[in-house]
Amino acid sequence: MQNITALLNELGNPQENVTCVHIAGTNGKGSTAAILERLCRESRLRTGLFISPHLLSVTERIQVNGQPIPDVRLINYVAEFRAGIERISCTFYETLTAIAFKYFSDEKVDIGIIEVGLGGKYDATNVIVPELSIITEIGFDHVEHLGKSLAQIASEKAGIIKKHVPCISQSNLPDVSAVMKRIADQNHAKLYELHKMCQFGKIEIQRGGSKFDLSLCGMTFFNLQLNLIGRHQLQNAATAALAMKVLAFPDHTLAEKTLRTALTKVCWPGRMQRLRTNPDIIVDVAHNVSAMEVLFKEIRRIFRFQRLLVMVGLLEDKQYEEIAKIISENADLVFVTTPVSERGLKSTNLQKEFTRINKVAYNYPDIHECIKRVEREANENDLICITGSHYIVGESLIFYKKS
Repeated sequence: MQNITALLNELGNPQENVTCVHIAGTNGKGSTAAILERLCRESRLRTGLFISPHLLSVTERIQVNGQPIPDVRLINYVAEFRAGIERISCTFYETLTAIAFKYFSDEKVDIGIIEVGLGGKYDATNVIVPELSIITEIGFDHVEHLGKSLAQIASEKAGIIKKHVPCISQSNLPDVSAVMKRIADQNHAKLYELHKMCQFGKIEIQRGGSKFDLSLCGMTFFNLQLNLIGRHQLQNAATAALAMKVLAFPDHTLAEKTLRTALTKVCWPGRMQRLRTNPDIIVDVAHNVSAMEVLFKEIRRIFRFQRLLVMVGLLEDKQYEEIAKIISENADLVFVTTPVSERGLKSTNLQKEFTRINKVAYNYPDIHECIKRVEREANENDLICITGSHYIVGESLIFYKKS
């Protein structure tokens, strides 16, 4: 926090000029941010969006009105602030965070939607005093940094709760709820627990999106259509809708037409995204135990296939033993590869884990070669799922864009 604070001071503290929503959580924070950003944009607000990591280009992390920061703007910001960045020894992430706030300030956005990178309490984004904090589902991830119990992890995430700033919490797990209530009370922050604020009616999940009824704060919306797949995305949509109600912008209330339009237009690549048919090929950035469990549950709920072929690559800090077990229980064939990252878990090590639990895994360290091998093995009635990290999905999107 010392580095980012020092750099922002040199930049004139641009974060103080931006009205923000701050979003933390283990899973769903990126999707919630994307849906909320679309809702705000459809409400005629000029939006800023800061996310991490990216899939194809670092410019995706900093967006205004849905458009990534132009390369030249990012380059110019780095050049302008380089001396301070180097003197303070800011990390890549700290630098991007500061630039995001500067860009949003310069572009005079009405609302900046800021996704936490890691944890919450000590994340570089936690220099802001937002209008609203949102904490999505809590699960096990980054346990070496955040703690080995859900209560410990929840405490780290809840570190974004500020005094007198309202907070929305998705989780209804008792251990997590207790932490959220305690920290919200300590900060005199009003806590909105999603499961107490909304109810879902008829739900229909299809390969092209989701349809559902939503009751929220005394309002009922029938037959909403969300351009994202999976029941878990309905919860993220409800969170974003509740956020609009809590924020209560003057002249920008949650109109039904706005909600309907936003949900049909929201785009969030790499989340149960179908790239091809015959066979179906989907990519998903699931990279922890709880996300993997949801992914395969939703795959079996939504898709019809003869065999499930899973291509996976993980980072070193993930619970790869548990993830391998989940994949083994769901996949007919497994293919392992190595993410293009200095933190990538070598595919040979992941293969050994599958071997240890008596599951054959075919090893192709090069991601593009691995995709080709999976495709050769698949029949038109099979389903291919590519997952494990943003790096794997990003490289896969590049492969299919070129092919």
